[in-house]
Amino acid sequence: ACPPPPPPPDTPPPPKLQVREPMVSPVQPPPVTVNIEPTKKEDRQEYVGPPVIVPGPPPPPAPPAPPRPSVITNVDWARRPTADFPERAQSRGIEAGSATLVCTVAPNGAAQNCEVVSEDPAGAGFGQAALRGARQARFAPSTVDGVAQGGRARFTVRFRLQ
Repeated sequence: ACPPPPPPPDTPPPPKLQVREPMVSPVQPPPVTVNIEPTKKEDRQEYVGPPVIVPGPPPPPAPPAPPRPSVITNVDWARRPTADFPERAQSRGIEAGSATLVCTVAPNGAAQNCEVVSEDPAGAGFGQAALRGARQARFAPSTVDGVAQGGRARFTVRFRLQ
């Protein structure tokens, strides 16, 4: 059997350090006096010409305008709008008319959010009849790199009493 290990020697604990904040005493630097002698009148040169304009840097260029959605005016139809001649026009003895619409074209060719831009003659119902006909119309959508694109289209629907 081995004898037990000897007890550890008594070592005093490490001293506790006391951190003292440095004392900062407000010290004002002494005022500095600079003596500047005025320029004598006879040493001055007066400038009597027009004021000198020093150009500043040029303004930055305006940011480019966002691309406006193009409006297709030469429309390719997959299915043309068909519209009935308006009763209001017929009852007034009007035999022909037209309405111009602007529609959003979905990528699948559907006409959406159509608005009447003009109708001739005004108030004869051609605009409303054209809107009803546009619901069944289909555009042949344009493609970019083989992908169908939506857009805006402007077209005129013409009416003639048969």
